[in-house]
Amino acid sequence: MGVSEKVIKAAISGPEAKKVKIKELGGSKNHEFNVKPVSLSINGGGEFVVYGQISHHLSFRKDDQHWFGFKKKGNTVIPDDPDKMILKKEDGGLIKTINILKPLGVIIGMKFGVDLGKYFDLANEHADKISFIDMDAGYEKSIKNFLSELSKKIKAPRSLTGPGITLYEHHMFGGKKLSIKKDEDIKHLKSVGWNDKASSLVATIPKGIKLEVFQHDNFKGNKIEFGCGTHYIRDLKIHKLGDELTSCRWSKV
Repeated sequence: MGVSEKVIKAAISGPEAKKVKIKELGGSKNHEFNVKPVSLSINGGGEFVVYGQISHHLSFRKDDQHWFGFKKKGNTVIPDDPDKMILKKEDGGLIKTINILKPLGVIIGMKFGVDLGKYFDLANEHADKISFIDMDAGYEKSIKNFLSELSKKIKAPRSLTGPGITLYEHHMFGGKKLSIKKDEDIKHLKSVGWNDKASSLVATIPKGIKLEVFQHDNFKGNKIEFGCGTHYIRDLKIHKLGDELTSCRWSKV
């Protein structure tokens, strides 16, 4: 199917695979990607949720970022259409890459009495619609191929007992660790020597309880919310909280 075992292994168990080739679904062309290990959550009913990130890599421009997610119980995948598994996109694109030239363009424009800044803004606003700018058209068919194969091969992680959360210094549950018990709210992890330090975590949440982990102290900033079940977050960077987790809070639902 054009998706190597190395790519699937990177997504399921890590570590991240960089500049790996994935073939287009239904085609013969290959495209290059960075594949990060996914996050996994399993609930009491045996259903598990997969959440991950894949980056379309090209030289001389920013990567295109795609976040994806799907559920699986037994061999049933929801949704079963790879298109519907895509949750969010951030186009790197040539237009956004050349935006770093905007300050220089504005200065040059001022010398000639032309507002070049507005043209940079206009191009950036419509970057996702300017398909001919894509120097590697068709790469999304490779992402579909990857998601189709991943959803077939990934299996549920083991469910843990004993409520609480364990933070790890490095991604893939490596380095030093810190265990936090259920109902132990921490307004600032600096108080226990763990401010902006966690790169991965495992959390077990009992029924009727939720856990929130926050980017900033006093429960502020970006957050991840965990419901009942066991959650394996191998790399907090795909949740935009890598080495930035600062506080956590338990509450009833």
